[in-house]
Amino acid sequence: MIKNMKAKLNLSLHNWRVFDNQNFSLPDKSFAIIDQNGSGKTSLIASIYTILTKKAWPGTRFSSNLKVGSEYFGVSTEYANWSFTGQIGPSGRLLTKYNRPEGAVNFLGQELMYGKDWPRVLTYLPTDNYWLSSPRSQKLAILDNLLGQIFDLKYHNCLSSLQKNVESLARLIKFENETGNGADFILVESLQTQIIENSNIIWAFRQKFLLHLEANLKQFSSWIQTPLKNWKVVWQIATNSEKINFDPKQELKIPSLEHQYLWNLQVRSGKVLVGAQRDDFWIQSDHLLATEILSRGEMRLLVLFIKSLATSNELVEYQTPIWWLLDDIFNELDDTREQILYSQILKNSQKTIATSTKKSLVDLDKYSIKSLTI
Repeated sequence: MIKNMKAKLNLSLHNWRVFDNQNFSLPDKSFAIIDQNGSGKTSLIASIYTILTKKAWPGTRFSSNLKVGSEYFGVSTEYANWSFTGQIGPSGRLLTKYNRPEGAVNFLGQELMYGKDWPRVLTYLPTDNYWLSSPRSQKLAILDNLLGQIFDLKYHNCLSSLQKNVESLARLIKFENETGNGADFILVESLQTQIIENSNIIWAFRQKFLLHLEANLKQFSSWIQTPLKNWKVVWQIATNSEKINFDPKQELKIPSLEHQYLWNLQVRSGKVLVGAQRDDFWIQSDHLLATEILSRGEMRLLVLFIKSLATSNELVEYQTPIWWLLDDIFNELDDTREQILYSQILKNSQKTIATSTKKSLVDLDKYSIKSLTI
């Protein structure tokens, strides 16, 4: 257990993105970093995200954090056993190591323990503005990151198992198409069964979230000027050889597989055709896609509204501190929408760190990258 913890957290970055060697002292309450492009705003909040979550900034790989020309990087705190490092190994691959203490301090000076006291870290990236109109795989990646915050390791573990089984089945499909040799059908049947079993669990989590989203979308109508009603979530799943639109309010019943028929279809198509990794979803109002009727600023609020559901008592098993890391958040938001964002979401979070090139009127202390440097 770490003793004598401080309210402020000091970070040291080494060969991390735009920084060679830089030390930062982060304020003990919510704040915004207002600075020009290229100053290192995203680099700093990406390091905070990684030191808290052991994950790369959403949409990136750890290798993208390695400063050009360097073979290692490091993010360390003032505590010796709380750090994240990366090193190019003999094979040319980036090897990473994460140390996190039994207890650590948050920016409010409160002790954090593993489990319920460690924060849920919600993010916003400028690319999230296109979340609901992005290709299916990118859309699912953002959804999975959010549901991982809500449902924790249960979701992560099942998703990881699904991905491994899908990759294994895809290799068998490729092998048969390249060699013409018949695959071990006992293994094929086992993998297809495991994919459906994994998918059943993931579908149950997704259904719970999408039902909650549809039930709460009417609240979002008060956030925007565009008059919308009759919100609906359309969910598409692949339970066998074809995709179907499934109403989240219906009971999810997965038909039994005819393994040989499905295998033959997959060999002919050259890809895995069944499983939660092929899901898609849309949000509609009066049968019109939200992406077609909302302005860019309204879409930004919709994305943040959806992500804010991760704090709902009806979804999470236990309450934890909520931190928002928001990159370039105030761009494309007028004063009215800024105030909606602050009053509806950020004001109720335990910690907010926002970056922007645009000055904002919201009630957050403002800093530049230079003013945080020590």
